[in-house]
Amino acid sequence: MIEKTCPRAAKNCAPPSKNFPVLMKPFLPGLGLFCLALCVLAAGCSARVETVPVPQIVKVYPPDVLTAPVSAPEWRGKTNGDLLEYAQDLETALDMANTKLTAIGKLKAEDADMGKAE
Repeated sequence: MIEKTCPRAAKNCAPPSKNFPVLMKPFLPGLGLFCLALCVLAAGCSARVETVPVPQIVKVYPPDVLTAPVSAPEWRGKTNGDLLEYAQDLETALDMANTKLTAIGKLKAEDADMGKAE
């Protein structure tokens, strides 16, 4: 029996122990759990792809109503009284233009406040 279990070159080979299966029984569950833990760790350490949102620049333009030109009123008068009315019409057109510029300034300030919040 010794000759069957030992390699030919080893003459002093000991016979296999009859207690070998009994000695390994306590280690088998531990070995199995160890292998399972290694598999779980290997699966958890796999390369993870993380998506990072890329900020996009969005240009917001003021509405067309605010960028439309304010036309100057035409002069159609012949007297000094007509000149007074024309001056009042010019003042009204200037007020409309200033109102539009103020609205554009508010839009710009809101856009700057939103940029700071992000």
